[in-house]
Amino acid sequence: MLIPWATDAPVYHRPWGTIGLILANILIFAWELHADPGTIDDLVLRFGDGYHPVQWLTNHFLHADIMHLLGNMVFLWVFGLIVEGKLGWRRFLPLYLGICLLDSVIVQSAMLGADDGGALGASGAIFALMLISLVWAPANEISCLLFIWIVPKTFDAPVWLVCTLFLLWNVLMAALDSFAMGTAMLHLSGALVGAGAGVLAVRRKWVDCEGWDAFSRVAIWRGKAPPPAAARSVDESVVKRDLAERRAQAQVLIHEYIASGEGALALRVLREATLATGRWGLERSDLLGLIDALIAERAFTEVRPLLGEAQQRFPDAVPGLRLHEARMLLDLRRPAKALELLDALEPGALDAHQQAERERLRGAARTLVAAGVLEIDD
Repeated sequence: MLIPWATDAPVYHRPWGTIGLILANILIFAWELHADPGTIDDLVLRFGDGYHPVQWLTNHFLHADIMHLLGNMVFLWVFGLIVEGKLGWRRFLPLYLGICLLDSVIVQSAMLGADDGGALGASGAIFALMLISLVWAPANEISCLLFIWIVPKTFDAPVWLVCTLFLLWNVLMAALDSFAMGTAMLHLSGALVGAGAGVLAVRRKWVDCEGWDAFSRVAIWRGKAPPPAAARSVDESVVKRDLAERRAQAQVLIHEYIASGEGALALRVLREATLATGRWGLERSDLLGLIDALIAERAFTEVRPLLGEAQQRFPDAVPGLRLHEARMLLDLRRPAKALELLDALEPGALDAHQQAERERLRGAARTLVAAGVLEIDD
């Protein structure tokens, strides 16, 4: 069993749409558990019974059981993150709902002559998002969990490989079922809709893939186009303006994440922006706020280089930063090191609040030392 659970694709918008869709699916499933079966049956996409426009949308929010729901929601999270990350929720939600409608029309039309049957579940729309991701971000990576018997293994794989594996598996399953309208064919129907939507958006320039879409990557591979960075280097003024705009966008997003206490997400945006635009320094308030947020999340490994950068750039903030570092050392159960750091602080360099905090931390460190906490020096 292969389960994708995260991606390194750039996320320029918070995934409110994806989160909202996941919550909607969960709430509707909770309703299903207590609803009349006849009512639910009216909302399933019925085969061989003409056209039912209401079902074109409702069937994508129904699930047969809890495992059906959980599996779909994991995939919706990963591929929704990639697609919504480029569009924002205002464009993502109409795209998702439009995919649901078009996919249902295609399936119900294909099954007009059927005697019975129906379809439900979000997987058709999710396979559409998968194909859009394949077109828009083939070179980005997806973190996957693979169960070999009962032993879990984690690894990263490019989007194109993960999508291709799932597509080939469903083609094989459909072929073994003589391409009858079953789970595999429903997945492939959604994939067809997604492929069309993804290609159309790139060709019409409705989405900015920054030169990392499948068409651009193939052109680069064939030597018919320069890499994205080289393409922008033709006009230095355009490059500088583009870099400034992208850094400004990243700065706004980082500031929002810090304000909401989401240090890990802010750091991720900073790293992606640094890779895309070169090294640059956050404003003082954002850098110090990011340090606070990461310490609150106990992301000590990530915060250490930021502490060093802040002390180098803002010497007047060093006393407060040293107190931060001491708190971090105490959380890591390294009281002797924390005490050494606190003793080196000059009381005259601290304000009244910082002096009180220094004494509190020294007391906590001495208590741990007296308790015989074993400390491994690095």
